[in-house]
This record gives sequence, C-alpha cells and structure tokens, in this order.
Amino acid sequence: MTERITRISFIALAASLGALMLFALMRPAEAQGSPVTISFPGPGVTVMSGDTVTVEISASGLEPGGADTVQIGLEHAAGDLEVTGFRCAGIYAGATATDLIDVTPGESAAFTCSNQGAPSASEGVVAEIDLTRSGTGDTELSFLASGPYRTAFISGGSELPLTFDNTLQVSDVLWQPAGFYFNPSVVDLATGETADIFIYSGQIDIASASVAQMSITHDDSVVAITDVTCGGLYSGGAASGPVRVEGDTASAFACSLDGGPLDEYGVVAIITIERLGAGEVKARLKAATD
Repeated sequence: MTERITRISFIALAASLGALMLFALMRPAEAQGSPVTISFPGPGVTVMSGDTVTVEISASGLEPGGADTVQIGLEHAAGDLEVTGFRCAGIYAGATATDLIDVTPGESAAFTCSNQGAPSASEGVVAEIDLTRSGTGDTELSFLASGPYRTAFISGGSELPLTFDNTLQVSDVLWQPAGFYFNPSVVDLATGETADIFIYSGQIDIASASVAQMSITHDDSVVAITDVTCGGLYSGGAASGPVRVEGDTASAFACSLDGGPLDEYGVVAIITIERLGAGEVKARLKAATD
C-alpha cells in the first residue's frame, strides 16, 4: 500500500475516515498518443423518482495493462440524481476501489479503480454506478472534465489524453401517446425466479377509458404470467385475468375503474412473471381502452 501511495501522487490516506480516499488529482505529465474515449450507454435511461438504476461506464482506446488507475468524476443538477454506489467492473474487475466521495454534496461525486496490470483489454466496461432518482422530468449526468476530481486515466504517473463521448440522458418514463409499454423492457431470470413488470401508458382519454384491456403474446412453456395488479392510473380498480387467448398464444387481462383512470399517463398494471423453462423469450404487448 505504501508503494502505491508513493507512486500515484493523487491518492492520499484519509486518516480521519480510516480509508483510502481520493482527495486531489494534481495535473501529472500528459502522455502522448491517441485519446481514450469514455462513455455512458446510449441513448439514455428511464428511472422514476425514488427508484435506482445500474448504469455501465465504458471506455475504448486503451492499451491493455497500460492505465492502472481510472478516476471517474460525475456531475448532475442538484436535487435530481444521486450516485449511491459503484463497482469496478469489466476491464477493471478486481481493482482496488476508493470510497465514493461527495465532491459537491448533491451535485457531484468521484471514485477511483486501481489495479496493477489494468485494464485487461483495450475496451469494455470500466465501472458500474447505482443512480438513484430524486427529482422528476428530464435531466442528465455528465463526466467531470476539470478540477481535482476530474475523470482521468493514469498510466505510469501520466494522465492519458481523454475524450468524452456523451452525457447520460435521464428521464421519467418515456411517455408515448396512447402507447402501452413494459418497464423494464428486458429481464434476466433463472428457472423458477419471478419478476414484477410495470405496464405504462401515456395520454389516456380520462373520460372514456374506464377499462384497459391488455394481451401479451408469449410462449407459456418458458414464461408464465402468474399475477396481475392494477396500479397507478387504475389504483383501486378491479383486475381480471390472466387467461390464455388467441389459440393459447397469448395471455389477456384487464383493469377497470369506475370513472376512468386517475391521471393522463402512468402505471396501468403490474404483472408478475415466472421463468418456467430455458431459452430466450420475447413478449409482445397489445392493449386497448374502452
């Protein structure tokens, strides 16, 4: 540990916290060569207020074993987001991680991943962050590009040239006029495991949509819909189904509420699915309102 602290001048031991902390990244000599590119996944993520989503941060243009330390600084509008956790991952899997630092509480955070011989490949995932939504509407997450907590890759004490590919667009559910859609849209389940899937709708006609009818085409030998709960727009409403329809190729169900939905867009229903067999299955949602 002493050797690493001596060699990487911007990492210091935080005696008051008893942990390895990143306090200041001085401007080291800048290495020559093609720039490294760091990026968020595109085009963005959807997360509701109070929920948390895991986001991967990736990089390309690295030399395997050539950048033993990466510092990632992140910034966002106050009151909208919070970085609540992180993990070194992918080409920095197994790296020594610092604590997550609040650079400016509520607005920016930073951390490092450091490992002799890293990265393990020239491109790939660098870290995973847990992003908790505290506000509403559209906002974005950006890399810190300047200051002592800026995003940087360090090779042998030299800071590599770096470009930023994008910012991360963060939204509430991406409402589609009169559209019904799943959230999450992709789930990974082992046999016997279950998951709750939210079905959202946008721009429902409040005056006439006392019933929302939905059918999901899927292979019921692989995935079964085991429960339906009316929620959000139809909270307190009556659920019916699921029943197999369309020649046993789809599951149908409905939510009904006297007086119609409680708002113009939001959750219509929550379905519980169970993995029954192996293989990938794709589900197609059809819906109508009466």
